Amino acid sequence: SAFRSDSVDSIGVVDKIVFTQFLLYQERVAEAKRLFGTIAEKDAKSIAPFFFDYIKSYLMIYDGDQTVLQSILMTCMSWKAKPFPANLIRLWEDLERIVKEVETPEIVANVFDAQFIAEERNQRSPFVDFSFYTKGDSKRVIDISYRNLSACTVNY
Repeated sequence: SAFRSDSVDSIGVVDKIVFTQFLLYQERVAEAKRLFGTIAEKDAKSIAPFFFDYIKSYLMIYDGDQTVLQSILMTCMSWKAKPFPANLIRLWEDLERIVKEVETPEIVANVFDAQFIAEERNQRSPFVDFSFYTKGDSKRVIDISYRNLSACTVNY
């Protein structure tokens, strides 16, 4: 058991796979990759080939080059072709969708319309606006509004 281990090398293969998944849940990708790298592939594939390939493929996404991504897609297709329950096949389908998104990311313009993008950009940009007008018979008013600035100085 992992709780009785005194080093990473003495942790069993299954526990290393589970710990790797745990690290991924915590978004500790570098640590997950480092731990996963200590697993002997031959041993892992003899004990838990499905989960070893799944975690390996998931971690490979972070390498991100086209050859690696194509390799992951081939692995996904291979596992999806096997007679597994639908929930396990869905894991590979989801991974395949992730790989395709990494391979050809949707640009923001495809997800949001141009007006929404412009409004969001304007909301975050520093902005100063002012207007002059007369109030009543003789009062002159300068109306100044600003956003995303810590201060506004008016010299007149």
